[in-house]
Amino acid sequence: MNMATLASDGVVLIGSLECARTLHERCRGLLGRKALPAGVGMHISPCSSVHTFFMQFDLDLFFIGRAGAIVKIARNVTPARIVFGGAKAHSVVEVQSGWLAAGSLSVGDAVAIEPSD
Repeated sequence: MNMATLASDGVVLIGSLECARTLHERCRGLLGRKALPAGVGMHISPCSSVHTFFMQFDLDLFFIGRAGAIVKIARNVTPARIVFGGAKAHSVVEVQSGWLAAGSLSVGDAVAIEPSD
């Protein structure tokens, strides 16, 4: 799985972002994990909706449009839920709920996902 970072206004917000691109990687997502450490997330692309069935921890979700702007934020998503990003969502970043401070990203913010070296 490829790794990347997520930045907004030149500031790295997520330093270790796993990139799920293949069908198998996207279907598996974060299933089977008990937690994610701070600074770690998953970018799933393409993806316009997320389910949290069989998840073992709460998620914060940041849906991103094709132009690279946040189109929807869903915080504290508990297991056994479905969240739709909306018609403009093209991908999603998933992180464990609570570690990325509220207000660090807002709807409309431009983000950049850069491959890690």
